[in-house]
Amino acid sequence: MHLGNPGQQNSEQRAVGKLSFGRVIDLRSWFCIHFPTDLGSGMEKAFRSIAKGVSMTSSAILRSPSFATRSSSEDDWNALFDIIYKRSFGRGEITLSSGKKSDFYFDMKPSMLDAKGAHLMAKLLLAEVAAVGGDYVGGLEMGAVPITGAVCAYSHFVNTPINGFFVRKTAKEHGSKKRVEGLAKNENLSGKKLVVIDDVTTSGASAMLAVDACKEAGADVLLVVSIVDRGEGASETFAAENINFKSIFHAADFLNRSV
Repeated sequence: MHLGNPGQQNSEQRAVGKLSFGRVIDLRSWFCIHFPTDLGSGMEKAFRSIAKGVSMTSSAILRSPSFATRSSSEDDWNALFDIIYKRSFGRGEITLSSGKKSDFYFDMKPSMLDAKGAHLMAKLLLAEVAAVGGDYVGGLEMGAVPITGAVCAYSHFVNTPINGFFVRKTAKEHGSKKRVEGLAKNENLSGKKLVVIDDVTTSGASAMLAVDACKEAGADVLLVVSIVDRGEGASETFAAENINFKSIFHAADFLNRSV
């Protein structure tokens, strides 16, 4: 499933002309950047009061399943598209990890490690994690590692903490010999609800390695989300395993612009 431009989605999610919880979060972010303040200060208390004024309970302020969707606007999608187009999309013959040849590519590292790019990816991905009620977010090294960290950091900033993990392609041959990393010694994924993320999906095989490792650890994988789907079999791969799949962008979005 391609998420597409949020401007084409239900206009109710934008809460146009109303003070939505998403707008409170955006205002809070702006003030925190321009007027740094401690969480216990009067400014923070004021924003919590405003949030309560838009029919949010104190518990919902700490974790609202839909706040990220409402605060992810068409501008966020367009801004991230521009960053990926300029920093990560290219033309030229390459060999994909699947062994297939292609005349275009996505090197997502420059976008994932761009300050604004990381922020926007985190914001859009957190919306998907929150929408399905995920407990953890993560994926296969190396592509999922930078964006997992960004999602975790952003989730803390907006008071919706989601912890992360990553899956090694092969288990370490020394030390704890773990395959799933990022968990404390008394922490495990058994019974947890996960969202697996990836930077780019082609056939979906790489993300499936993470899915399989998480399932082996006893987790329930609710959703796989990629930043960009090349449209070359990932949807079919996940459908065959009864796993929900979405992408924020599709390769065609970038190919159509570059024509």
